[in-house]
Amino acid sequence: MVGTKRTLWKRLTGILTGYKSSGQSQNRSQKSPAVTRRAKQAVLSIPHYFRVLARIRRPSELYGWVYFKYPYLFPLRDFPPHLCVEVTNKCNFSCKHCYRTATPRPQGEMEVTLFEKIVREVSLQGSFGSFKLLGAGEAALHSRFRELMGILAHSTIPGVVWTNGSLLHLCSHREILSWGLKTVVVSIDGVDAEDYERIRIGGHYASLRKALMDFSECRESSGCRSPIIEIRHTIMPNETATQLRQFRKTWLETADSVKFGTLSTGPGEIEDPSRPKCRPIRREMDIWWDGTARLCGGRYWRESLGDIRHSTVSELWRHPRLENMRECHERRDFAQVPLCLKCRQCI
Repeated sequence: MVGTKRTLWKRLTGILTGYKSSGQSQNRSQKSPAVTRRAKQAVLSIPHYFRVLARIRRPSELYGWVYFKYPYLFPLRDFPPHLCVEVTNKCNFSCKHCYRTATPRPQGEMEVTLFEKIVREVSLQGSFGSFKLLGAGEAALHSRFRELMGILAHSTIPGVVWTNGSLLHLCSHREILSWGLKTVVVSIDGVDAEDYERIRIGGHYASLRKALMDFSECRESSGCRSPIIEIRHTIMPNETATQLRQFRKTWLETADSVKFGTLSTGPGEIEDPSRPKCRPIRREMDIWWDGTARLCGGRYWRESLGDIRHSTVSELWRHPRLENMRECHERRDFAQVPLCLKCRQCI
């Protein structure tokens, strides 16, 4: 019976983490932390997945969701299903675990004309997943943020804005509702007010909670079904499952969904030849405020595919360097992409 339970647990964690045996032996103590971390995140996010599925109305939406979760089951899309567009890398927080503090870059904001160019190309796509205003900064700090949102609002693109909560303070609630966004994602780390303000330096827990409650009430009174309010929480090493379940319960009093993510540790991570194939390189593209399209959002983030000002998204999506990386992952040939062995972007 014990052996059967252990086998079932291995299968479950394998499904949740995407791990498959590579035929190479590996120290159990090395592999367990990554597997456990991913399994914990996946299990705690199951209610979130059910809520997402409950909102699906069309077959194309279901296909898009399954493709996002299991992109290797399908032919590669001709256009990235999801775009992460960093309109600025300026931020008013100094979060202890944020990669922007460890990898400083020149600060700036995307030109409105460049944003328009990207939106126009995306608008030509018959089916598209999401246009995420997401990067190393707080999108709402862009000096012409309202103009950018107006451009997005006049398209049929499903927009998603990631915020540390500043959006809800800098813009009126009715103004946010007028943009026709699909989702507003609010990053909230720490299991309580004390933890939050220790981790997310610059934030104020009580004022954020009130702003979210007010925004939710405004949405309801306006008869709007969107944007969906989604809370994103990064699981810290000392947080217990009990604390995380309570966190979810607390924030679901205000938000529509709570999704958990894992904390990526530093350069000292072990090489993991049994790691899963990278999903992001088949489903999304990151564009920085200066027009740089990144090879990936993981360990090769410094490598550029080109400048979106002089190329199209479609051209860069099929860039030979990115195609080669996809082929390496497909074959599980990590010798050509050694940094991928230490990456936790999709684990």
